[in-house]
Amino acid sequence: MPKMDFPDFEGSDPKVWLDNCRDYFDLYQIPEGMWVTAARMHLKGKAGKWYQAFKQKNTFRSWTHFCGVIEQEFGSDDFRSSMQDLLALKQTGSIDEYTEQFQAL
Repeated sequence: MPKMDFPDFEGSDPKVWLDNCRDYFDLYQIPEGMWVTAARMHLKGKAGKWYQAFKQKNTFRSWTHFCGVIEQEFGSDDFRSSMQDLLALKQTGSIDEYTEQFQAL
């Protein structure tokens, strides 16, 4: 099996990152007890700085708890900004271009 790097997280698209983490854990058959530790080690940039402050008074109880905290901290505006982007979307080119932009949102 080819070696694949664990995905880093800098604070954007937390749901995508968490899905990529699960795929990595499944692919390499990482025991669930190691998931939080492995993921924590790959918090970089803004997310890494946030974690340095977070860990002073908090711990993660489980993978589910970790996911919830990450999504709450870094994904709270996902729905709102996506709705704003959808409402602002205007067709300026072909229908294919519009459809592609719509599906991306």
